[in-house]
Amino acid sequence: MTSWIWSVNQITRGFILTTREHILTSAIQISGRLAHSPMLEHRCVLELRDYSYAQRAPFCTIICTLAIYRRPYKEVVLEGDFFLEIIKHKHFNPRLIEWLSTYTRLREVGPDTYRAHISALLESPRVSGAHAFRTQISDAARHVLLCFYTLGEWIDIANLEPAFISLHRYSASKYNQRNRCR
Repeated sequence: MTSWIWSVNQITRGFILTTREHILTSAIQISGRLAHSPMLEHRCVLELRDYSYAQRAPFCTIICTLAIYRRPYKEVVLEGDFFLEIIKHKHFNPRLIEWLSTYTRLREVGPDTYRAHISALLESPRVSGAHAFRTQISDAARHVLLCFYTLGEWIDIANLEPAFISLHRYSASKYNQRNRCR
């Protein structure tokens, strides 16, 4: 990947790669070549708090693009400038917007209760976090998080690892899961 980026950079004199910071951090940890690449000297990390309301607004278009399939939902978001309440909310984040606008979520909530549903999610984003915890990370990642939570946030990695290995092996055995850590 670094060779390809380097070759594109030679032709265009610039390259923009967008990703979530945790994904980039994982890639750097896995790839020694990336970790020592000069492209990291020129990286710019934007936090959500760096975005203005006007820059956050396009994230709401995810919901509004559902108009093709579900016009009433778009109307709920646009009615009374509700989308402004969404982007100004202290718990606003693109992942939450993406999560609440999936077809699965819309199937569960009718247009008449969609506004209340969005408001409830913004007030308690744990619901989408719980969904991500259950369905979007590996068993091993879930086990690390459980150990981390159980042992406390200031646990040393040397003490975290045996707890993780024990939980991971037990769970793999009990629930017939793979005993892989990646």
